[in-house]
Amino acid sequence: MILETAAAGDDSDEGGQHMTAKFDITNELAELENDLEFLRFIQSDEINNVEQFVMTLASYHPSGQTAFVDEVNKAFALLTEGDHFQHFFTDRDGTLKSYSCSYPASIQPAYSAVIQAQFARRCAQFCAIVTTSPLMHIGVLNVSTMPEGYYAYGASAGREWYLNPSLQFKDDSVNDADLALLTSVFERLEELLEQPEYRNFTWIGSGLQRHYGHITIARQDVNYSVPKHRSSLLYQAVCKIVNEVDPMATTLTLREGEFDLKIFTKVALSEVNSATVIFDVLIESLFLLTALYMVDNMYANCCLKRTLAKISGRIFNKGHGIRLIKSKMGLKLNCGKILVCGDSETDLPML
Repeated sequence: MILETAAAGDDSDEGGQHMTAKFDITNELAELENDLEFLRFIQSDEINNVEQFVMTLASYHPSGQTAFVDEVNKAFALLTEGDHFQHFFTDRDGTLKSYSCSYPASIQPAYSAVIQAQFARRCAQFCAIVTTSPLMHIGVLNVSTMPEGYYAYGASAGREWYLNPSLQFKDDSVNDADLALLTSVFERLEELLEQPEYRNFTWIGSGLQRHYGHITIARQDVNYSVPKHRSSLLYQAVCKIVNEVDPMATTLTLREGEFDLKIFTKVALSEVNSATVIFDVLIESLFLLTALYMVDNMYANCCLKRTLAKISGRIFNKGHGIRLIKSKMGLKLNCGKILVCGDSETDLPML
């Protein structure tokens, strides 16, 4: 089922009357049906009622029941081989939870919470969910339904951690001046999204999210309902804001993804592999050359400053987040087996 909302404005490459955003709530309805089915199963006296329920999920697999059974068997074989894990680090969206039409709608289903909590209790000593989402204010804690104690939550790519109300900590390498720059950018982005021609970007995907150490703003939805020219205009507007707040690109860096834009504070170059930095700079230089031919000089100059500034620093990633909790909690990652799960390139640094 797809819902559509509109606001006044030009919304097509050919011109038009309204800007639209589409919300495909098929997944949300399916998860609700799964939870109702789950509640029916767990009320039975069967000792393996949860296992029986899991097999009903096969009907929702996009490739059919045979593919579902095959994937379950492969996962079971992997976990059996591991036997017991000392540490378990996992992404959330796209890994533990299927993607939703917007982040506020990505509430963890009850059946998922029970199964994940049981895995944490039986199969691993220390479990952590590491996500790029913020911690609160429509963050990972707001959409999780598991009781406290089963998982640690590393939000903002592990830059802020929550284990329980009395045990929380953040990356202390972010100074007040850097956070002030982010705050300035965030406030200007809020003003930008108040303009009618940009208002629909608050409705889709991540919307506008303020993390600890970075900002996310949606530029496209999974239905690709936002015209390419509108997404490009948003990118140029965001680039202009970041460039005005941090003209020399010494602190902030803007990253462009398929569905969103992210503005990060940079970490010291000594924390990452310099060869990776050089490779990224070369790749982004190719985008710069394209921009010189396709967009105006202001945009190209903005890109040039930010590309060259990559040499002086890198963004905080999930690998840094794991190092942070390792240091704070004294985790011995060289002991025992470790299970790492993810679905995108942002999860690779956890390895």
